[in-house]
Amino acid sequence: MKTIEERIQGAVWAMVLNGANEVLESIDDDVPLLERRGSGLVGDYVKRPISGSVQFLSAERSEKERIVRLDVYRVKIWITASESDCYRYAYALEKAIDRDFTLGGVVENVLFEKKVYTQKMNLVEAEFSLRITVEQLAIKSEE
Repeated sequence: MKTIEERIQGAVWAMVLNGANEVLESIDDDVPLLERRGSGLVGDYVKRPISGSVQFLSAERSEKERIVRLDVYRVKIWITASESDCYRYAYALEKAIDRDFTLGGVVENVLFEKKVYTQKMNLVEAEFSLRITVEQLAIKSEE
């Protein structure tokens, strides 16, 4: 049986690989689709080099969230690519979250918390932070 962290991480991977790629395909631009290789993200190297990862960072609960039985998880998605591609991936991730903000019913809500772009030589490293809330009763009832 999978833990809630494993289910969340799997749902985020599915959102990145399915939802975001679906949005990317609908863009007229020639943006490389994201793929999973091992534990990281890659793109079509024939077009342009892309690398990245999806990492589960933390689980936390404020006093208010404890009272209303919500757990908060933080997940970060890193993508290193050309600057224009990073902006397109950010757009695709936002649209994928808008289309399915429950990650297929695994969580209560996903918020695109912040985007940070850092210039690295001729590429940009984009860091996308997600705030994921899960109702504690839902976790126990599915186990």
